[in-house]
Amino acid sequence: MLLDVLRGFADEQLNLTRIESRPVKSDPGAFAFLLDFAGADDDEHLARARARPPGRTLRCKVLGFYRPGGGA
Repeated sequence: MLLDVLRGFADEQLNLTRIESRPVKSDPGAFAFLLDFAGADDDEHLARARARPPGRTLRCKVLGFYRPGGGA
């Protein structure tokens, strides 16, 4: 399942900068994955990649967007 989601990012040529797994407390043996990647909220590649996961995952949530370089 994770490979299918990652393939969607690769197909859209999005650069993943971090992958983190965390155990799901309510479901022993299950894991949640947090992905950081380079992209902007109006990027058409990102929109297509985000449209793919719902069929393969239980939930997909965007936590935010950050400007490159950390400037305000």
